Amino acid sequence: MNEPTVVEQLLKYLSGTGWEKVMYPYLNSSEFEYIIQELQDNIKKDKRFVPSIEVAFRWMKECPFDQIKVVMMIDDDLNNLPSNQGIPLSSNNDKLRSMTDFNEKKIVGKYTLRSLVEYLTADTELFNYDLVHWCNQGVLMIPCALTQRLEGKPHYSIWKDFRARMVEIINEHYKAVPWVLVGEMTHDYEYLIDSKYTLPITLNPLTHNWTKWVDITLGNINKPTINWNNSDKINRKSIILRQIPVSILEQEEQEELSQSIKEKNELKESKAFTPNYTGIVQCDMDNKFIQIYSDANKAAKSVGTIATNIKQILSGIGKSCKGYKWYYETKLPKEFMDANPEYQPQILNSSVL
Repeated sequence: MNEPTVVEQLLKYLSGTGWEKVMYPYLNSSEFEYIIQELQDNIKKDKRFVPSIEVAFRWMKECPFDQIKVVMMIDDDLNNLPSNQGIPLSSNNDKLRSMTDFNEKKIVGKYTLRSLVEYLTADTELFNYDLVHWCNQGVLMIPCALTQRLEGKPHYSIWKDFRARMVEIINEHYKAVPWVLVGEMTHDYEYLIDSKYTLPITLNPLTHNWTKWVDITLGNINKPTINWNNSDKINRKSIILRQIPVSILEQEEQEELSQSIKEKNELKESKAFTPNYTGIVQCDMDNKFIQIYSDANKAAKSVGTIATNIKQILSGIGKSCKGYKWYYETKLPKEFMDANPEYQPQILNSSVL
């Protein structure tokens, strides 16, 4: 009997979570086949990595697809911890509870549990560091790299397409879910996210009262808030909003959230989310014009990729996709105009595909 393939193992592992249906097309795509091939090539070159593929998807298994309330994308060296067991920022190592120096680089990397835990509670020894209790409440914790080399270097480039695909999947099914983008790498993805509720932060130092922001946002969209501490014994330093109706939050907090959302929407419109009717121009690597499309979906279909990959290039994340350069027609650079001196805008032209 043939051994099950990696994809078959993953689909079985995710069975009953809803993810097996949502992820099926991608897991059977050439893009995911490339990821598996790269990991297998690493093994052949004796470049071992952790964790196993199934464990790498635990953050997905523990947060069923139809129960997502919050999305966190995490660029975090805490994934260097062999004890995280597939949950970013997490640890099942009880020794961490008694550590006096959370900042020891060889143990926790450049982003630290100290920033997270000391914000949530003064009783660090009682905190449940296995953050599966967040996942089980609907917090989807997407790591920027699902695997890493044994010496600790994350496979960021291998999982690049996967990150883009996750953004596209959430965009398609969850229009109003709050996103928390942890770490500088994730901040580049803010302009690809359709939801108006996005918050970029760092954890070292902690740059925002982010759990409070999440709970206020959930209250505003009529979703239950998160029990971040998961312990009734903890002496909470911060307000636990699950115990306080959002309607009685301070007026200034409500106004601050509304203003933040308004500013982010204005920024998205001005910097990245140029309306699709402006046209998306495809050209070769020498900036020679090839075709113009009415939206990213049509452009992506023409070259066999997903729309988020095209949007990444349009937003300045990367230089090319599938061997082509991509521009909004209203933002054509000088290099393009020099290479195509006779080009005429086609925004209202019927030739736009």
